Amino acid sequence: MVVIDTDLLVAYLRGTENSYDIIINSRKNGKGLTTTIFNSAELCKGCFLAKNIEKSINKVEQLLNSFGKILKFKYDSIKVYAKISSELKSPRPKGRGFLRVR
Repeated sequence: MVVIDTDLLVAYLRGTENSYDIIINSRKNGKGLTTTIFNSAELCKGCFLAKNIEKSINKVEQLLNSFGKILKFKYDSIKVYAKISSELKSPRPKGRGFLRVR
């Protein structure tokens, strides 16, 4: 199973040729494709920022429905995701988050 991230999904929805090739070739090679509940939420958020909300929602729903199953996360997985994501994206040193634990 190949899990597609938000960047690739957005590129596909925008019609970027390389992203289209990646997704189509994965399907042709028999690889199952899916995404996560987080990526789905990010796509839906983008729909509400678009000029044509209804059209955007329809495109996103068609794409997500083509995956069949959307991966959900348990709390332990969410913590792992949050740790990795914060390490990759945060310019702040550790201990400078929004939560102050004393």
